[in-house]
Amino acid sequence: MGANQLMTAEPESGKPGAVVTRSPEVVDALQRNAARIDAVYQAAEVVGDDDPSMNRLLRIAVQLTGARFAAFSLVAEKRSIVKASLGFAPDIAGLMWPLDQAVVAANHLLAGPEIEPIESPLLRALAQQGIAPAHYAGIPIRMPNGLVVGVLSVVCASDIAMHPELQKALEDVGALAEDWILLRSASIVDVLTGLFNRRYFEELVAREWRRSLRHLAPIAMLMIDIDYFKALNDGLGHEAGDAALRQVATILKAQFRRGGDVVARYGGEEFVVVLPETTAETAMDLARAALRAIEDAQLKHPDSPYDALTVSIGVASAASAEEQRRGPIWLLTRADQALYEAKRKGRNRAVFDPASAYR
Repeated sequence: MGANQLMTAEPESGKPGAVVTRSPEVVDALQRNAARIDAVYQAAEVVGDDDPSMNRLLRIAVQLTGARFAAFSLVAEKRSIVKASLGFAPDIAGLMWPLDQAVVAANHLLAGPEIEPIESPLLRALAQQGIAPAHYAGIPIRMPNGLVVGVLSVVCASDIAMHPELQKALEDVGALAEDWILLRSASIVDVLTGLFNRRYFEELVAREWRRSLRHLAPIAMLMIDIDYFKALNDGLGHEAGDAALRQVATILKAQFRRGGDVVARYGGEEFVVVLPETTAETAMDLARAALRAIEDAQLKHPDSPYDALTVSIGVASAASAEEQRRGPIWLLTRADQALYEAKRKGRNRAVFDPASAYR
């Protein structure tokens, strides 16, 4: 095998156990794409649906370019996640992915002749509705690391590629969108752990609570505390304590990845998880899985009787209409009481709300 090739353990189709080779360039492209998709879903957590600030930017794009339609979408592997749009009906907005994907691949403003070879169900659907001519232009929206997570797009009556000043205006609006996403992220994310901060958690839990109450769906909450954290800080220093917080945060984020799950740093060495549409039994299963994941990581903690870093978890849920009417603060208090009970029983365990009939 040449020095510019890598072996992976991925079997070839129809040949179980066969080894395939991939060049470093291919491996790098796969890793970069995986990082991009991860960044897309991080951005999806930051940009709310039909966000007022993003809608204002779309209105500016329309006013500057004379566009009939405008949209901001996050571009996943096989679909566009439309977060804001002007003029598009929902079924039309769902056709944006091929053009959005082309903008991501091009990594620059895409308009005019570059659009023509691309299969475009969006423009075809507009033509079927009698909206013609319909010229598309899309600007990539990047994160600070250069990864393209989304596209700000407009559909105009004239070809924007023929008007450099309009292209520049659209690029300026795209830059404003990037700045807004960065500022929004900084305001809601805990700098040390990368999780949501407490203030944004309170916004999210209020939103999820209203949704659960509206649909009478169960909702659960976990309070998580690192065991013997003061001893870790005192014994190994604050840098080790910060590293432990980041490691636990990474594990928790990987464990709670279902749609709607919210993981936040509540303060100090405490974390909180909100689990919409989750029963008490499922919440306990997820809590135990998180315990196992942290145990399996074998994180260093020489001053713990468990000879490794562990956590205690308090679990509570609200299923009935009567419980849900008590509000999220009531549930948070129940989870905190369960956490206290987990600490009292020896730590490194998950305990359900002691005031509940469920055990």
